[in-house]
Amino acid sequence: MGRKRSKAIPARQIAYDSTPIPEAANYKHLGIIQLISGKYPYDIDAVKQTIRGTFLSLSQKVSGRSGANPNTAIKLYKTAVIPKALFGCELWNSISIADMQQLEVAHHFCLKRAQGLPHLTRSDMVLGLAGMTSIEALIDLQKLAFLGSLCHAPTCEPCHTLFILRLCQFDLCENRKIGFILDIVKILQKYNLEDYLTTFKTNSLFPSKEK
Repeated sequence: MGRKRSKAIPARQIAYDSTPIPEAANYKHLGIIQLISGKYPYDIDAVKQTIRGTFLSLSQKVSGRSGANPNTAIKLYKTAVIPKALFGCELWNSISIADMQQLEVAHHFCLKRAQGLPHLTRSDMVLGLAGMTSIEALIDLQKLAFLGSLCHAPTCEPCHTLFILRLCQFDLCENRKIGFILDIVKILQKYNLEDYLTTFKTNSLFPSKEK
């Protein structure tokens, strides 16, 4: 008995108002690359270089003969370096433990240099003296802020509609769970905040910043 030939699946033809829309495996929007798989292919080396390079460049510009003032250096790091390095991080997902560790090393390097601390200073002391938290917590904060903006967006906005669709798909799909929703669920569980998402799905209520 001969082997049955599989039928070829015709390519999808997507169009908008008779204008064909080509499909691609990835695309860039506002400088952020997205993959069709739902994973963000962030370049960990580029992020590390941005953290170190931007900090060293700025600290040299404000340094006097005795070096940069620690308070000035830390303020520059908080207001200029971190926002630039973590731009779009709310869309990063499935960050590996190894990649996160590399980001933390770069984070601690800059804070030690800013405060003039020895290389072997404990990480918790470095963060505490600078009044900062870990890179992981900063990324989590950005993701939670993005979640809040999606929940508070008007129901007629496409971003809100897409968020509700992805949320429903996540609840219904048992096997393929990737992307922003999965990361948000894990973050809410980490900080014992999952009840807020449950309330939103049930009553469409989400706490505002003022509360």
